[in-house]
Amino acid sequence: MKTEERSEKILLAVDRRENKTTGQLNRLRKEGDVPGIVYGAELKKNIPIRVKEKILSSFLGQFKGKMLIDLQIGSEKYPAIIKEIQRDVLTGKPIHIDFQVVSLKKKVEVSVPVELTGVPVGVSVGGGILEHITRQIRVRCLPTEIPERVAVDVSELNIGDSITVSQIKLAKGEILTDPRTIIANVIMPKEEVVAAPTPEAVAATPAEPEVIGKGKKEEAPEAAEGPVAQPGQPAGPGGEKEKGKK
Repeated sequence: MKTEERSEKILLAVDRRENKTTGQLNRLRKEGDVPGIVYGAELKKNIPIRVKEKILSSFLGQFKGKMLIDLQIGSEKYPAIIKEIQRDVLTGKPIHIDFQVVSLKKKVEVSVPVELTGVPVGVSVGGGILEHITRQIRVRCLPTEIPERVAVDVSELNIGDSITVSQIKLAKGEILTDPRTIIANVIMPKEEVVAAPTPEAVAATPAEPEVIGKGKKEEAPEAAEGPVAQPGQPAGPGGEKEKGKK
């Protein structure tokens, strides 16, 4: 159901800084540095630090979930974990980072990413859809036992099946996330339903005008046959005035 990958401790060197005001921190960023703070119960006081943005971005790109690091400040080295990274909303570049110095003998609480492996049978055979709902779980363990990730095999899920946090077992450490929390499930794809038109919609639809075919054009009545009377001549049979005898 799951596999764990343990984190490997890697080294990051940073410098102390004196800049504290907002204006000073902004100038620091313009110079290509990222301000940060180091704190923890193992320290007498917090340590303000600075690190080149290019170095930090490269480090975070290789970090890949490795939670425990060796943080070198000058000549001193501390076991630490990254607690928070603030990023620019437009560029995504880091603009501030918090480190927590930890004791290797005391347990810490961290978030561990959850990765799904395999293709569910409900997807490959049943045509369902895999939903990855919970992508991180909270874990309490020793710093040296922090998993880089928890891999969950979903290949046996059918349509309607799900995997919860209760089904994840760690070799070391304790899971703090609610065991009822769903990690992933397989659902049927939703069919698009075309709604039938309502009576109001039908009534509001304008009716198409009726096309009436043109009939034959009414013909003018034909003129009466026979000679046409000329001016000064009486109309009638014969048409001419009978000449008298001399």
